[in-house]
Amino acid sequence: MKKNLISTGIFLACISCTSTHFDLPSSIESKNATLRETIEQENSFYGVPDSVSLLNISVGKSKTDINGISYFNPELSTISLWSDSQANLTVRNVKEALEGIAYDALENKLIKCENTIFSSQISHQNLPPGEYLICVVLNNNVENGKNAFSIKRITTHQYEKIALKKEFTNQSKNQSLEDWQK
Repeated sequence: MKKNLISTGIFLACISCTSTHFDLPSSIESKNATLRETIEQENSFYGVPDSVSLLNISVGKSKTDINGISYFNPELSTISLWSDSQANLTVRNVKEALEGIAYDALENKLIKCENTIFSSQISHQNLPPGEYLICVVLNNNVENGKNAFSIKRITTHQYEKIALKKEFTNQSKNQSLEDWQK
């Protein structure tokens, strides 16, 4: 009798352990996502000497997992980088963006980019300090936002390490400009 009570007690304890589910409050999930992103950025430069400057650009889309938690999904994209010391370059449309062409409003001419790649991430080491224009264009195989594009201006300094991430939203429109939030 005593053995049956002990084994029944263990069995009931195991059942109650396996059926318990704890949901984290959304504020904790949000803080965890922010912390994860901060750690990812810090780790992306782990081992890079202080005497080296580095620019990392990654591109992707917001996705949602089966639990409703949003995450960054890398997507192949056209990534272009122009030196823009006068801050007068812009990308007028997706066709020019895909060809790596920016418009110089001051000179009224088109400028072909020397740094264009098709990837979900690009790294530039030891860029000369200065002003740059970045343009990213999503591929045309995504559900929505086919060839959506975004531009961002940055200033680099000697030995600076910069990690940029363009996360296109689920509301991205095909072949349209989307703001670069971060």
